Amino acid sequence: MDFEDVTGLHDHPAWRLLRADHAPLVLAFCGAVFVDENARGVPEAVLVSRLDDQLYDLNERRASTFPRPAAAYLTEWTANGWLRKYYPPGEDEAHFDATSALEKAVAWVRGLPARSFIGTESRLNTIVALLRQMAFGTETDPQARIDELSRERDAIDTQIAQLRAGEVDMLSPLALLDRYQQVETTAVELLRDFREVEANLRELDRRLRHDVATAEGGKGDLLATFLMD
Repeated sequence: MDFEDVTGLHDHPAWRLLRADHAPLVLAFCGAVFVDENARGVPEAVLVSRLDDQLYDLNERRASTFPRPAAAYLTEWTANGWLRKYYPPGEDEAHFDATSALEKAVAWVRGLPARSFIGTESRLNTIVALLRQMAFGTETDPQARIDELSRERDAIDTQIAQLRAGEVDMLSPLALLDRYQQVETTAVELLRDFREVEANLRELDRRLRHDVATAEGGKGDLLATFLMD
């Protein structure tokens, strides 16, 4: 990214969140509800109640740092693109969900503190496995593929022989912790990606409905052009 690219991101909701006066409140509260608990579609009354409790506790410890009611903060966070407010079909009560911008900001802030344990083994294994798949998947020589599969078969046969002989190779506690961290990180990233894909689909649907409603020509041709883009 060059200077202009970075400058253009100043108005991105995630960047604005990091610069906001009450960023710690937004990141801590919404991170706990929507990331840690992976809550989706939280009813307004439930979210207001939980935020009220959070604000009361903070104001007791910090001398009325947050004077506004919980609903006012939720309205502001929604307007800033950090929360999505919507009404599910058949529901009269508004529901809230996190936006991908909020999740990106939460992930970045949570990655700042120093970690006492940094696992790399599982990630290196993943990279090596992906590189092998790429090499195998682009190999055009049938014999080379046969040789690679034969090596994999021999390795599996060796493991089976060791197990039959009573040799059970167990992962160490550090290796288990490394893999647990990798699973946890990947799961959080995957859920964040799902939210972003969902947001992109909603935007696509909004654009399509607008274009169809304002189109002067045939709607079939417009739909075909839209899908091709």
